[in-house]
Amino acid sequence: MIFSILLNLFFININYCLELELPTPPNCGWSPHLNKRSYGSDPVDVVHMPWIVAIESEFNGDTDIFCGGSLINSRYVLTAAHCLARDVVSVLLGTTDLTSPGERVKVAAVKIHENFSFHVDRKFMLSFEIALLKLEEDVDFSRHIQPICLPSQIENYNPPDKNTTFIVSGWGERYFQTSDNILSKTELPFYDFEECKKIYSSHKMYFNDKVICAGGKLGKDSCYGDSGGPLVRKIGNTWILEGIVNDGIGFSCGTLNPGVYTNVLRYEKWIKKTMEEMEEEIVDRRCFWIIFICGIILFSLIVISVVYCKFKKTTLEISSP
Repeated sequence: MIFSILLNLFFININYCLELELPTPPNCGWSPHLNKRSYGSDPVDVVHMPWIVAIESEFNGDTDIFCGGSLINSRYVLTAAHCLARDVVSVLLGTTDLTSPGERVKVAAVKIHENFSFHVDRKFMLSFEIALLKLEEDVDFSRHIQPICLPSQIENYNPPDKNTTFIVSGWGERYFQTSDNILSKTELPFYDFEECKKIYSSHKMYFNDKVICAGGKLGKDSCYGDSGGPLVRKIGNTWILEGIVNDGIGFSCGTLNPGVYTNVLRYEKWIKKTMEEMEEEIVDRRCFWIIFICGIILFSLIVISVVYCKFKKTTLEISSP
């Protein structure tokens, strides 16, 4: 009995320490109630977008919601790099109303893309806009908290095209109001990359090919306060994180200009590599000793069992006529 318990404990700790994989359908991107139908948007119930995360940060001694993010597994949140201009302290999950409790989890570590800089000129500001937040503890999935799927986790995935419609969500400005406590969503059409690039370059704003452009529809847009939030679309019955709210042109939202979103597909290698690097700390410190101690105990029990069996066999041989 004790041997069995220790054996299970040994393998549970190995799995905990060495595996934090990205989920695949149906364990991600599940939202039976989200329909395609922010600025010019509709309120959302949490069961519609259970992967949405509000990021809490400190600024001048105060804590407030500065950005959004997306839960991609039980321990990691994906957001925009510029959202880490402030000191991120925690995330709020399981709610779309910032005045309600939800589930608050502290942030243990952050990682910004190594090529992103807060101090470069405007020319390259829209590139490498991606960051990972590692939570202090695993979150328990429920009807209100679920991870979103990344593109590579989907079989037969096809990149978005001119026929694609996205949904963007956030707690930012909508209509002509300031940031709201209620999460809202809006539907955005795909926007041709080359045309988008021309529009932005005419405003002296440049970016690499690792972005998606969406919007360009009057009154429909992401806006201030939506940064870091998800741009999603549905394939079959699964919702996929295609983009991260990045930036737009000027100080007006909902114009005929498209918005720019970090293309998650183009950064998936970085995401997985960075998660592995951030997990190495656990393996090198706590998990090494857990596995080592469990291994020693397990080995000792095996030796004791072998010695006992040999002793028992010798005793029987001596006692037999």
